[in-house]
Amino acid sequence: MTYLYLSSGEFGAAVLKNLDPLPSLVLTQPDRLGGRGMKTLLPTPVKEMARELMLDLYDNLESLNEIPIPSFDFVLVADFGVIIPQKLLSQNRFLNVHPSLLPKHRGSSPLQAVLLVNEKETGVTIIELDAKMDHGPIVSQEKLTVDINDTYSTLLYKTAKKGADLVNHLLTLKGQLHKREQKHDEATYTKKLTKETGFVELPLLVPHLVSLFTKYNLTHLTSENREGLQALELHNKVRALNPWPGVWTALKNETVVKITESKYDLSTQEIVGLTIKMNGKVYSTLPQNG
Repeated sequence: MTYLYLSSGEFGAAVLKNLDPLPSLVLTQPDRLGGRGMKTLLPTPVKEMARELMLDLYDNLESLNEIPIPSFDFVLVADFGVIIPQKLLSQNRFLNVHPSLLPKHRGSSPLQAVLLVNEKETGVTIIELDAKMDHGPIVSQEKLTVDINDTYSTLLYKTAKKGADLVNHLLTLKGQLHKREQKHDEATYTKKLTKETGFVELPLLVPHLVSLFTKYNLTHLTSENREGLQALELHNKVRALNPWPGVWTALKNETVVKITESKYDLSTQEIVGLTIKMNGKVYSTLPQNG
């Protein structure tokens, strides 16, 4: 079977790496300015992966109107970041890989949503796209266990690998798919993340930063102490929101502190180590490997 792959982000790149057979053609979003000072044109993760796999590639969205979509057996979409026009959806079967157990967590941040509320399981769903967001009928779905120390990154790769496995199985069916409608009355929706999503007032973090700041003789930088966030709530924020927008705060001298890593012990129900970045330096109380 031949198929077209529409994708852009890190999740889509991880799915692409595990597809077998690989798509005949990949379409991704154009390079965007990024890096220090937002002055460097950066390719999408999918563009980099497609190059690594030596796949035919378009990185111009106008190509959507030029590609002979009906000539493919189907079109696979994952983490594309662009709404597919209805006129194109009518030309072929579009399948979408979504990292949640739809109809739960429709939208752009399903992995973060699962981690923020400490859900014990999630999964991957493949749907046939229709005109509404994450609304189409389910053609395949499988659950995954979420570990207490899974992060956005680890869960991304788990779900991407599972999503690719589901697609690979569907490819063996040669288009004979069994569809079922989603239970739309049970649908939930994720929120769009912004930089402010990760902000936490310093006094709420101080109880968790005391040991780290003491270790590095930085206690003079903290403000007054008061009852902080519950350990599990902070851990869930850190693992869900890193690398972006990150959990961050500002010290009393206005220095920005970003908490980049957290480890949680289920038996003690405590955070057993944190890593922060501040003024370009990394400070950590996490146990060192080896």
